[in-house]
Amino acid sequence: MNLLPRRLNATCKFALESLSVVLAVLVLCNVVRAVTYNATLLHPVGFESSYAVGASGTSQVGYGIDGDGAYHALLWNGTAASVVDLNPAGWELSGALGVWGASQVGYGAENFRGGLQNHALLWNGTAASVVDLNPAGFTSSAAHGVWGASQVGSGYSPARGVRALLWNGAAASVVDLNPAGMNEASATGVSGAGQVGYGLASGRYHALVWNGTAASAVDLHPFLTGLGPAFTSSRAKGISDDGTIVGHAHDGTREYAVLWTPVPEPTSLVLAAILFGYFSARRTVRRELPTNPRRRMKTDPITNHQE
Repeated sequence: MNLLPRRLNATCKFALESLSVVLAVLVLCNVVRAVTYNATLLHPVGFESSYAVGASGTSQVGYGIDGDGAYHALLWNGTAASVVDLNPAGWELSGALGVWGASQVGYGAENFRGGLQNHALLWNGTAASVVDLNPAGFTSSAAHGVWGASQVGSGYSPARGVRALLWNGAAASVVDLNPAGMNEASATGVSGAGQVGYGLASGRYHALVWNGTAASAVDLHPFLTGLGPAFTSSRAKGISDDGTIVGHAHDGTREYAVLWTPVPEPTSLVLAAILFGYFSARRTVRRELPTNPRRRMKTDPITNHQE
């Protein structure tokens, strides 16, 4: 026997049919998406070799090697003909390593005292837009990643060694991310969720994640315990906006790709449970309220008035 009202039955049937159609479309879209790819040759005219190493939206970055063996930072927009040579005037060589929106980051080298020194560079689509990010006190640096107004990389200081660095568009904005107790570090990826890289601890590299300061560093290496191999070192290379981190770990013999996924804090879970209970209770109370209060009114037998 069907105890559901006819209207509710029809609503449920319609909802199930709609859900079936949506699921079928999603499955079909996934199948179609996985069928094929279009390959495009980005190799530009005038270069012996070229490498694309980063992409964001419709932009791609990398570098090319000209006939004299010099490296040039390159920016593409989907075709070989769209190439933009980002090598700044007066610089011996350069390479673009990361891109986000209209910004590109990498490195360039000038001839200082007869030796080539890399400087972290930031571009905005043209060679003329270049910004030298090399901080005061550092003899060399390189920017590896960019997200929004933030850039990350590393630099070498004769006084402090190799340091993980975070910039906000200018050399003077630099933040030294090296955690206490680590001799050297490098930042390799950035997103809205933070910065990632690695640091040297007791002679071994450990994957790290930061949230804008050296004090915020979290050592990701201990979370590898229990995965099977006895890992001796690890490095984080990229982070998504939801906090998911990718990298690799070494067990003394081979490298293993690794994924770190953030786990909600207990306080967050408790808050979610409280909110769920609150809204569930509200729904229960609303179900118990009369749908038409006038039907529940009683008539006073003396005055013959409703109350």
